[in-house]
Amino acid sequence: MLILICFVLFLIIYRYVYIIIFVLYVIVAIVVVVDGMKEKSKLLNEACRPMPGAEEAVEELHQERKSDEKRLERKMPKNRKIT
Repeated sequence: MLILICFVLFLIIYRYVYIIIFVLYVIVAIVVVVDGMKEKSKLLNEACRPMPGAEEAVEELHQERKSDEKRLERKMPKNRKIT
């Protein structure tokens, strides 16, 4: 009797082996894609992070821009008409 039950269970399981293999394949594929997305997001976050010294460079550019505007204002006052 036990052999018959085991044989019936084997037939039932054997019937679904391909479905089980396919489901496992899909699960592995999903895990690989999600893991790849996490890795890409890490790389994107690292790429978007400002470089060391970037804030100082931006501040220096702002100071140069202000000095250029002051120099231009001295050479060409606002109330002077351009003909």
